[in-house]
Amino acid sequence: MSRIHVVVLICAAVLFGRPGMAADYELRLLTITARVPAKIQMIPKQPVNQPAYLNSEGTWKDLPIQKTGTGVEFSLPRDALGRCVVLLVRPEWLVLPDTDPPVARAIRLDTTPVKPGAEVMDVGHLAGTPTDITITVADKLNPIAADHIRILIDDKGLAAYGGSVRVNESENGRYADIVIAPGNLQRAKHALVVRVPDATPTRNTLTLQLSFDTIPLVKNGDFEEVAGDGTAKHWYSDAWSLSQDTKYEFSAARGAGRSGNALKITGIAGSCSLLARQQPPLVPGKTYVFSGYYKSDATNAGVLLYALADGKNIQHEGEQFPPVEEWTAFEWEFTMKGGANRIYIYLRSSGHGTTYYDDVELELKE
Repeated sequence: MSRIHVVVLICAAVLFGRPGMAADYELRLLTITARVPAKIQMIPKQPVNQPAYLNSEGTWKDLPIQKTGTGVEFSLPRDALGRCVVLLVRPEWLVLPDTDPPVARAIRLDTTPVKPGAEVMDVGHLAGTPTDITITVADKLNPIAADHIRILIDDKGLAAYGGSVRVNESENGRYADIVIAPGNLQRAKHALVVRVPDATPTRNTLTLQLSFDTIPLVKNGDFEEVAGDGTAKHWYSDAWSLSQDTKYEFSAARGAGRSGNALKITGIAGSCSLLARQQPPLVPGKTYVFSGYYKSDATNAGVLLYALADGKNIQHEGEQFPPVEEWTAFEWEFTMKGGANRIYIYLRSSGHGTTYYDDVELELKE
């Protein structure tokens, strides 16, 4: 006993009612089991036009049919046995054969262009979730099936994040701007998957994955995460130019921040050049902005970048801040040099006294 699977695609209506645009299809999956060659009878919703079938080798061929009163009758040729596609109503715009999916011509994150490359692209760190992600797609031969575009972020639909999508098509339907509003995403690494089929019966499909992360370059910049010993998680303490009588303290001071906790660095005795550090993932040639708030009664406060290549100092720059009684905003900009294999960013407090920091951020300058 042989089993024959037939997918019959019937042209139902022109999308948006505009002639020459992509046509939607009604899919009917028929499973036929027969011991001998069988004939299939159907009643299409529209008059049969240029009937064809896709054989087992992927070639479109004319399909002989016979009219039977209100319907049509056809037998599958031998080179179509198994699973095949039959097209009974072929719209005038449809170009066959066509085995190529649409291609991505341009990608833009808000106003920043991204050059289309492989099907999987990682654009790296972003200061925040883009308001709009625009992907321009094109197809050489056939219109894009705009109603069948599918978009996922981290394996979920846009509705899960309050996002949306709109598709702006050209008159012939072969070009489209897909404008994606991602919605409310947590600061994390994200994968956007976009699937764009054309309007052929086999739905040649472009699959594009765009990864990006909005993870803060410095962790726990609000100092709300506190370790068991009372220090701020992800921040490591250093003390330079020590003397025998040097004494100091680092802590996450609960309730001492602009809201919640603050980093507290206190120089008590001796020589005190005190620093709290992290190792952010910075990219050579990129410009960054280190910002936050501080108050201090120490000799001075400040920020520092220190980059090493095989133990040698290749970039050492920063800025000092004067003592202030009230919370004061700071902002320092720098451009990362190449060649470093260890990069440190520091918050500083020099001399005796206490410096507080809160709401610290390190972001890529757009």
